[in-house]
Formats: sequence, C-alpha cells, structure tokens
Amino acid sequence: MPAGNPEVPGNQRITVRREGPTGGMASPLLCSRVDTLRWGQMLRQKGFTLIELLVVVAILGILSSIAIALLANALDKGKQKRTMMDLHSIAEATEAYGVDHAAYPAGMSNWPTIKPLISPFFIRDPPNADGWNNTWGAITDAEGKSYTLVSLGKDGILGAWSFGMTNSFNCDIVFSDGQFVQWPQGTQQ
Repeated sequence: MPAGNPEVPGNQRITVRREGPTGGMASPLLCSRVDTLRWGQMLRQKGFTLIELLVVVAILGILSSIAIALLANALDKGKQKRTMMDLHSIAEATEAYGVDHAAYPAGMSNWPTIKPLISPFFIRDPPNADGWNNTWGAITDAEGKSYTLVSLGKDGILGAWSFGMTNSFNCDIVFSDGQFVQWPQGTQQ
C-alpha cells in the first residue's frame, strides 16, 4: 500500500503515539504537505528579528535615562539635607559661643576665621565644606551681634538671596541669627 492516502490527494499518513491511561496506542493523523512545510519552517526559525531587538533596546534606554535622572536628583537632595544639618550644627556652636562670651565672634569675614573660635570647644570637628564640597560662607558684624552662615549650593556661586523657600539646588542656603532665612522646599531642579 502506498504511503499517502489515495482518497485525499496531497495528504500523507503520519503515525503518532499518544500516551494515555490505557498505555501507548497508535493512531493515524493526516496532515497536508503545506502544513508540514510551515511546521518545518517554524522549527528552523530561531532568535529575534532586528526590529524586535531595536524595540527592546529603545525601551531599556528610555527606562535607564529616567532612572539615572531620578538617582541624580535623590543624590542632590541628600547632599542638600546634609548641608542643612551641618549648617544648623555650626550655628548651634556659634550660638553657644555667643552665650559664653556675651557676643558672637566679632568682625569675621569668612569660615576659616570663625572655625578656630568655635572648635573644639563648642563643636568637636565642624565640616569644612557643604554637601557639594564648597567652602562655607560665614560673616559676623563688627559688634558681634549678628552672624550669617551660607552654603553656596550645588553650583558653588554666591547667588542673590530671595529669602524664603527656594526650588533649585543651585540656590544658596542661608542661616542667620538662629534660623534659616533661605532654604530649599519641595521639588528641586
């Protein structure tokens, strides 16, 4: 008997074993030659098309750029918070100096001149720079009645003071006479 089914031209008989509860029973299965060719082509096709790979690379690029931007913002926010804490600690030491001497250090124009007066008696080891590694700005009046401590922000450039809340990492952080007079608030850019 020939391999093909004489009643259906173009078909061939394939025997497939089915595993079932009764054991292995053989049953005939008819497939057209076209189906057999398509099945063979699908088995030979491996991997992804160039378009699929480009789409995946584009999606990964977009996601990584978003993640890097958020990470950079979080790092700057952490530096900003550290700077505010350090400014507050230096200000407390300056206030303690003022209590002990009945005046703040008089006529000081920068951080290196104030630091030896408050360290190590009022603050053990004050930081020399803010979170962005910029030197502090510090000034006192001639009578020793007022002081101002400044972080120059991310850009390290003395900016104009608007007093109040700021929304940029480049804005200066200013602490004067016991309180922040210019500080970051909310989302920063």
